[in-house]
Amino acid sequence: MNRKNYRTVVLLILISLVFMVGVSACTDGPVGIFASIAQETDINASRTAAFDGTSPDFVGRLGSDYYTIINGTIWKPVAGVWKKLATIPPGVSNGTASSAATIGGATPTLFVTFGLIGDGTQKVWSTINGTDWVSVDATFAENGQIDSLLSANDQLFVVTRADTTVDSATTTSYSVYFWNGTSFVLTGPGGTELTDLSGRPTSVAFDGTDYWLTAGEAIYQEATADALVAVVANLPDDSFTGVTTDGTNVIFSSISGKLYTYNGSGAWPVSGVFEKSDLPHAFSTPTVVDDGTNTYLLIGTNYASDAASASGYLEFDISTEFNPTTASASEGSDFADIVNFQTSVSANYISKFYVADEGAGKLRVFALTVGNGLWSNYFDGTSWSGWARE
Repeated sequence: MNRKNYRTVVLLILISLVFMVGVSACTDGPVGIFASIAQETDINASRTAAFDGTSPDFVGRLGSDYYTIINGTIWKPVAGVWKKLATIPPGVSNGTASSAATIGGATPTLFVTFGLIGDGTQKVWSTINGTDWVSVDATFAENGQIDSLLSANDQLFVVTRADTTVDSATTTSYSVYFWNGTSFVLTGPGGTELTDLSGRPTSVAFDGTDYWLTAGEAIYQEATADALVAVVANLPDDSFTGVTTDGTNVIFSSISGKLYTYNGSGAWPVSGVFEKSDLPHAFSTPTVVDDGTNTYLLIGTNYASDAASASGYLEFDISTEFNPTTASASEGSDFADIVNFQTSVSANYISKFYVADEGAGKLRVFALTVGNGLWSNYFDGTSWSGWARE
């Protein structure tokens, strides 16, 4: 082959390669333009290998430090890298943590439930710095073991669980305590404390006037944490999975894919069923995110039998108002572009979100998935970074 023909062949090969790349970039598939962009945006840049395939139980912030509980172990970032917490309470191992919550106020505090080495008895410990721990008075023998810690408006609640088996049939009941600054006390007016609840308490919120707590088919409300009572007026026939507030509305999610608000006079405006492939989404706890310009409602799609497959979360722009009867949702449109959403959390169940205000208009939102680790999204005061693995 002479030099001229050789150059012609090389040129034809190069043209063919350029054409093939152009076609593949316009093809909807794993080697198309979305995949190329996804590769350029590395969602795994800060990935913690130990978090792979896990279901985080908790994320919270104490001071400027974040904490998470994964598989019973407490982790904290050190120089930008998640590490197992170095100092834990005496008599426990960093592998027995089961639940946690933070409260603010004059002395921001992290509360954690640990199982004692030996008999596994659960105790609540508190810390104000992640190093020094104080044992909190907590005896729940008559109402079972600790199920979870919840908090709202700098108020801590403890949910306990008791299993009773009769003739091979097990019945589970729950009780709710509040922290009075010294010890845990059953909430509810005298004689009607919240014990023997059939529904698991999952979420608590404070709307500026009242506390609201969801527990299966029941909702509880009161202005003070020590006197929560059941809301019975026209309560919808549904199983409630969580509650949040945007400062005006109290918003409830359900296992049936519906959203509710309470108008204060006995009415419960309700949405239609949000679904996928003709199956309802089983919603997790709703979360409100206010970035200073827009206000959003995020609701994770969670697992339930006869429910739709995982879809990450639904996003509602509620900057103007939230009316469940007219609410429409999008998938990741403001928190993530389509590429980032599809390559990150879109195929995950999300049990809950955690929102942290980092000051100066900056926010960080964590998504706690079911079986796919911990993800976060950072708002720098102008725009969202998109979802990335922790």
